[in-house]
Order: sequence, then structure tokens, then C-alpha cells
Amino acid sequence: MGRFALIATLMLTVAATMWLMPPGQLTLPGTNSTSAVAPRVSAKAVPPQANRPTATPPRGRSAAATPTPGAVTTPTPGNPTPTPTPVPGGIPTPTPVPGGTPTPTSNPTPTPTPTPAPGPTPTPAPAPTPTPGPTPTPSGVYVTQQCTLSATTVAPGQTLSATGSLWNNTTTALSLLEVVLAGRPPGGTNAGGPFDDFGPVSGAISVGAGATYTLRSSRTFTTSDPAGTWRCFLTYQTADSVYHDGLDTTFTVSSPAPTPTPGPTPTPGPTPTPAPTPTPGPTPPPSSGAYLVVSNGNLVYNGRVVTLRGENFNNEPALACCGGPNITKINANNADYAQASTVLGENAIRFGMDWNWYNANRTQFYQVLDQHVAWAKANHLWMLPVIYEVPGASAGGYCCQDAFWNSSSNQQTLINFWIDFATHYANEPTIIGYDVINEPAPPSQSVYDGWSQRVYNAILGVDTNHLLSFEVSSAGWNLPSVSGSRILWQGHCYATVATNGCNFPGNNPASPPQRPFLVGEVGSQPSSGVSYVPGNLANFNQQGVSWTHFVMHEVGFGLYQTWGAGDFSVPFTAMIQAVQTAAAGSIKPS
Repeated sequence: MGRFALIATLMLTVAATMWLMPPGQLTLPGTNSTSAVAPRVSAKAVPPQANRPTATPPRGRSAAATPTPGAVTTPTPGNPTPTPTPVPGGIPTPTPVPGGTPTPTSNPTPTPTPTPAPGPTPTPAPAPTPTPGPTPTPSGVYVTQQCTLSATTVAPGQTLSATGSLWNNTTTALSLLEVVLAGRPPGGTNAGGPFDDFGPVSGAISVGAGATYTLRSSRTFTTSDPAGTWRCFLTYQTADSVYHDGLDTTFTVSSPAPTPTPGPTPTPGPTPTPAPTPTPGPTPPPSSGAYLVVSNGNLVYNGRVVTLRGENFNNEPALACCGGPNITKINANNADYAQASTVLGENAIRFGMDWNWYNANRTQFYQVLDQHVAWAKANHLWMLPVIYEVPGASAGGYCCQDAFWNSSSNQQTLINFWIDFATHYANEPTIIGYDVINEPAPPSQSVYDGWSQRVYNAILGVDTNHLLSFEVSSAGWNLPSVSGSRILWQGHCYATVATNGCNFPGNNPASPPQRPFLVGEVGSQPSSGVSYVPGNLANFNQQGVSWTHFVMHEVGFGLYQTWGAGDFSVPFTAMIQAVQTAAAGSIKPS
């Protein structure tokens, strides 16, 4: 019993000691209650490498291929050089390992500090009133096209069309409550009205980062509208409900003609003998106004004969053949348009497109295209849009088009696209016209003839201001047979003029059989030097044949051996000099 009494006494002593210890000071084997476990730090994430197209010649074009005679083009039919699809690179980001949860530490209650006796409250000195600065304007929204009208004078009963564009120059989407093409009669004010606006208005919209929004509206004038000088301006309302007005464009509303007082009905006399019908004279050349027109086999602008001397922006990384279809990979920006106009001295851009861009997102497609048209306009360049990738085809370049040409549905789909496209740009003078299919490869010349006539008729049904460009096909190495006058004929050239690879169609390989004629592609690679190109460009200029060099950016045929938009770091200097020499003195759109 004495042993048990001793053990009991010891146990009571230990318990009393533990009860007297401050909270949080008891440490068990293998634990640490007074410090948290630090979470594990993850390795730094390495961003994946950007995908970039493999450096190859353009689709269907092999530097070593011998072209088929009789066509203004280099590729050998049915034997295109495929463009390899880039393999995505990059290092995966490691997944962080979660750390342990720290055990909270209990702290002893601190001894309260005595409250000091309050002293007198000091009187604060008044702060100086800041001088108010100017009210900031909304960030990132620019009017890139002020109100543009279809006429400068309108009479009661007539309709006036108006167009205007905004550009979001930020990296995030911007919300606008309303965009309006506003109309004000004589004596009216922007804020006070009368609000005789064009319609429709936009309603609430979101303009994507870097995107352009274009509004097209119209107004039919009546006898109740006052005669005199009116104003039109583009205005937009930001989220704070404030309207921001663009510049005025003036136009005249004429007075209605007075209704004549009816006189007495004359007594009918004998029926006169009809005079003989005069023989009609020659049709006068059309007035070009703001648009390029065809007159006597020439391109004419404001009464002056024009030769196009320009550059291809084929946008290869964005095309389905070569890394796309992805419209965000277009490798041209405003710097490229400025370079073409001011450094190279060119006056036109042949702009490559992929039908898949339109099919994926029509709204985004027009936002992006409107921006490029605005850049071309700002840099005094004409633009010729061309479809490289058609519905059902896997590539362009005189090849791989069977699924298009063997399908009436795909053929009609492309015609429907061009109808919509021509409707959208019907009143845009920056556009030369529509290059309806790049390097066509139909099964026969008759198939090409029939489709070409259908697309010509369809586009002219909605747009009588622009031209259509039809290219030499691989079926007969000839131009299509199309009945119409608004045509810019086209072929491609990758050899010396009048030799295989640069034969004009028809009986004379040294000169085009139909005019106006555009050599839509001409160029060579650094491995061959400038080769035949300077002599060809001089030949074209002498004949009054238009041309667009191939291409601005490409590791291969590029003036700049780079893939990035606005990247001029690796120039093909000799070719740049050849293009500058040939483009000197080009007439440009105002």
C-alpha cells in the first residue's frame, strides 16, 4: 500500500504542474504548436513558346517546280508543295503542391494600457483647394470615319445614306450605350436638336479590344424638312450617359419644286410624222468619282489613268493551310500599311482572306476587316480583298480544290459570301473590287466560265461601284469567259516575262490579251536574289500592267524575312530597292 500511495502522490503533483502551465506551452513529441508549417513554393511557370509557321514557299508553290506553259503562274498543277503545320511548342507549367495548414497559436491576454487624459483638440489648418483640371475624355474610343454621305444634296422624297466608324484602341472590350449618325437641320444644335437623326441607331453594343464598329444608316427626306444646309455627325454615348460628338459633314436639302397651276387642256392637233431615230454615238467614258473604274482598257481614278503598284498581305499564319484558320493571327497592322505607302511608295494592297474566318464569326470578321480598310484608307492605299481558302478546300494555290468545284453547295456558299461582302463595302471607295478566288483549279474551263458569270452577276446585283478580278485557271491556263465590263483580269508571275511561269494567257505570251490586267503575284526568294523581278516590274510599268509584289512578311518570298506584323528587322534589301524603284511616282487615292 505504501508503494501505491507514493505513485498516487507523484501523479497528483504532475497534474497540478500541467494545470499551472500557460496555454500553448505544452509540446508533444513530433509536433510544434507555436509555429505554422510553411506552404511549399511552386516552381516558376515557363510560358509556352508561340506557334510560328514553318518557313516554306506559299501554298502550292515550289521553288524548284517547273511551271506549266501558257499560264502566268509558277506552280505545277497537281503537284503543290505542302506547307507543314507548325508543332506547338512550350514547356508545361508545373502544378503547385499544396502546403500544410498552420496550427493557430493562442497568445496570453495582454495587460491593458492606462488611457491617457485627453488634451486640447488642435484646430486643423484648412487644406488648399486644388485647381480643377480639364475633364478627361473617354479613353480608347476614336472616330476613324466621320459621317460619310452618299450625296451632298438631297431633295424631298429622296433617301440619303450615311456611314461612320469607331475604333476601340484599348486591350479590353468597351461598352457603349448608343451610336448614332445624327442629323441636324439649319439652326439646330448638337445637344438641343431638333434630333432629325439617321436610322437605325446601334442600341447598346460592346466593341472588342482593337476592333472597329461601323454604323450604316439612312434617312428619307420629306417636304416638311426645312431646306438649307444640314449637318451630319457620328456620336456615341458612353456608360456615364454622356454623348461624344464627331466632326460635322454638311449637306444641302433643296426646296421642293412648286406645283404648277394647271392650264386649259389644249385642243389636240394632227399627229406629227415621227422623226427618224438618230444613230447612237460612242458611249462616253464613265465618271470615276471616288472609285476606280474601267475605261478603254484602263483603270481610271478622278480622270487619271492609274497603274496599281502594290504589295501582297497574304496573312499566311492565319489561313487554314498554314496555322489557322484564326483571324487573330493576321500578320499585318497599321505599321505595315504605312511602310507600304511611305517607304515602298506603293498604292495598293492585295489582302488575303480565309472564308473560314467569316463562317466562324461574321461579326468579328467585319470588325477586323473594317479596321484594315481604315488603315489602308489612312495611308492612301487601295485594297483588293482575295479569298485564298474557299469552302470545302484544304488549300489554295492551283491545288486541293476538288471539294469546292465538285460541290454546287460550296460554290453557292462562296457566292453568298461575296454578296454579303459586297453589300457591306458597296460604298467604300478604298476597295478596288473583289478577287473572287485565288489561283482557281476547276475541273474544266466550262465549269470555271459558268461559275465566274454567276458570281459576277450576283455581286453586280448589290454593288455597282466596284470591280471583280478573275484569275487565270489551271483548267485551260486561260481567263474565264465572262460577259461584263467591270473586270480586272489577273495572272501570277514567277519567271521572266514570256517564259514558262510568266506567260500571259492568249496568243501573245509577252502581253495580256484583255485589259486592265493585274499581275497579282510576282517575286523571288533571297536564295535566287532579285533574279527576273526588276526587269519584269519595268516591263509591266512600260505596258501599263498593274502588279502587286509577293509578299510583305514571309521567311521565303518576303520583303521582310519575318512572320510578325510590323516586324521589319530582317529586310530583303535588294528586293526592297527593286520594288521602291518600280513603285516610284504611283498615283494614290486621296
